[in-house]
Amino acid sequence: MEGIYYAISVIVPTLQTLVLAVMIPLLIQEEPLVGTTAFLVHPPIRRAFATQRKGSVLVGLIVLPLCGKSSC
Repeated sequence: MEGIYYAISVIVPTLQTLVLAVMIPLLIQEEPLVGTTAFLVHPPIRRAFATQRKGSVLVGLIVLPLCGKSSC
C-alpha cells in the first residue's frame, strides 16, 4: 500500500506540470485571428480584456493550486 501511495505521490505532481505545460499554449491559442470576411455575431473583444481574462484563468490554474500546497 505504501508503494502505491509513493508512486502516486511522485506521478501526480509530474502530471500536473505536464498538464499546465499543455494548457497554457492551448489557452493562448484559444482565440484565432479573424480575417476581414469573418461574420461576427458580437463586436470584437478588446485585446486588453482578452489578455486580462486569460491572465485570470492562468492565475486560477497555476498560482492558486501552488499556494494551496505551500504557505503563500
